[in-house]
Amino acid sequence: MDSYFEKGVHLKGTLWAKGIVHLDGDFEGEIYSTSHISLGKAAKIIGNIEAHDVTSKGYIQGNLLAKNKVLLMNESCLIGDISAYHLIIGEGSKFNGNCKMIDGPIVRAPKTMEEDLDTLEHPLVVDDKETKNLEPDRSNSGQIGYKLSKKNMGIAAAVLFFAWGIWSSL
Repeated sequence: MDSYFEKGVHLKGTLWAKGIVHLDGDFEGEIYSTSHISLGKAAKIIGNIEAHDVTSKGYIQGNLLAKNKVLLMNESCLIGDISAYHLIIGEGSKFNGNCKMIDGPIVRAPKTMEEDLDTLEHPLVVDDKETKNLEPDRSNSGQIGYKLSKKNMGIAAAVLFFAWGIWSSL
């Protein structure tokens, strides 16, 4: 582990890291790592994260762009969008947002810090074609949710049925 921020640490701004970073404190701003970001149970992140891999046991309010994998472990909470090649959501974790699966791990040439800052301001580009089947639903006590089209509901049902079949055979 290259950097470790304990519980009780409060940081604000932009964090740039070349190696593995473990956060167990509060952070407000943008986080960028060429390696792995690990969030402990006490971590509270308000802002976007861009890294190769992200593992979370804490709370995140912001978007995640993982060039390889996002792992939301038990009792973690993410309010925001995910863009990743691999996504693992543990039982008991909470995720409220959209997810875009990328075609493969992103490998890119190093950029300047200024170019990366521009990217981090808007890490997730949402294509209108991909979200045309989502429409806001405010019927649940004023909370905003989404209604899925019949096609997307069918796909979701098939995935759940398949997952249940695998789980029940264990």
